[in-house]
Parts: sequence; structure tokens; C-alpha cells
Amino acid sequence: MSTLKVNTIQKRSGSSLSIGESGDTVTVTGTTTNIVGATNITGDTAITGTISSTGTTFGISKYFLVHRSGDFSFNTGNWTKVQWNSVQQNTGGMTWDSSNYRLTPGETGIYHFINHCAGESIDNEKEYDVQMYKNGSSAYFGNKYWYSAKGGSHPMVTATYFLKVSSTTDYFETYVYTNNSTNEHVAANQSYFACYKIGDI
Repeated sequence: MSTLKVNTIQKRSGSSLSIGESGDTVTVTGTTTNIVGATNITGDTAITGTISSTGTTFGISKYFLVHRSGDFSFNTGNWTKVQWNSVQQNTGGMTWDSSNYRLTPGETGIYHFINHCAGESIDNEKEYDVQMYKNGSSAYFGNKYWYSAKGGSHPMVTATYFLKVSSTTDYFETYVYTNNSTNEHVAANQSYFACYKIGDI
């Protein structure tokens, strides 16, 4: 076994660079490993250490999760913004506005948004609805722009969206609605708003 000590490895010609052969196990070890450019990693590859990357890479670099630390009550008959108040995860520099209860990812791309709300109980044939707003308006597909549960105890609704963030100022909010005979709530520790970036535009 020998050690090759260099600062930079570059291709001699063409547009690609290969390390190892089919069947090899390539191990990259270090405190920080930078992967720059359009990078494809295939086969049995072990990477040990803290990894940062630029260019077209793999993995989830931005994700966010907020929930309710206490029940949030809302009135029947009106769409109401959920006042999320307990951020659990924020990786990649997203901006959470705790006064307006809105998330600004701050980076363009394709994102997966998840709005999960749990209630108490609703009358038979009444609704418990959840939807997401983008830049102050409903973010909808076709004619269906909210997700519903009807009748029974402890309704739970998950509204999930794959959306394009085309501006660094785009922001997102969760709204709920019920036509129940009494007011409803978004249950603490059972309800959450999450998103993560899945790719570039």
C-alpha cells in the first residue's frame, strides 16, 4: 500500500475524471470534504467526515420543520392562518418570520412542502380543511386547492405540495378552515409544517 500526496487532481483531457475501477471500494476520509461541480457517485462508496458541496450534487441541503407547542384555536367559518410557534429544524438558512408565521426558503428551486394538522372532533358531514398559501394566495392544483377530513373525532389532514420557488422572496403559510358547529384547533405536538429542497429549477 502506498500514499499519493497531491493538492489537486485534474483531468488530462476530455470532460470527466474517474477514480478506481468497477468493484473497488473508494473511501474519502477527512474533517471536511468538498465536492465541487457536477458530481456523480456510483457503486459502493464510503465517505467519512463532514461534507460540503457546490454545484449539482446529491442529498438534501435545505430542510425546515416547525410545530405547535400548545393547541391553536380558530373560529369556524373562516380560513385562518396557523400560528406555528416552535421551530424544530432549520438547515440551509431558511428564514422563519415568527411574527407573521411564514417561511421564506431564500433559494430558488423545487421544494416539497408538508402541512399536517390534527384537530379535536367535528360534527358528522362537517369539514376540517388545510391548505398552503404562497405569497399571500392559495397554492393550488387544478380545482382542488385544499385537503379535507369529514366527521368524527380527532380529524387529521396532510396537505402536501411540490412547488417551484422562483424568487428568493417567495414565502409560504399554512391555513385551516372548519364549518363545524363549534370552533376547532390545531393540536400541539401532533401538527407541523415542514419543507425541504429536492432540486434546482
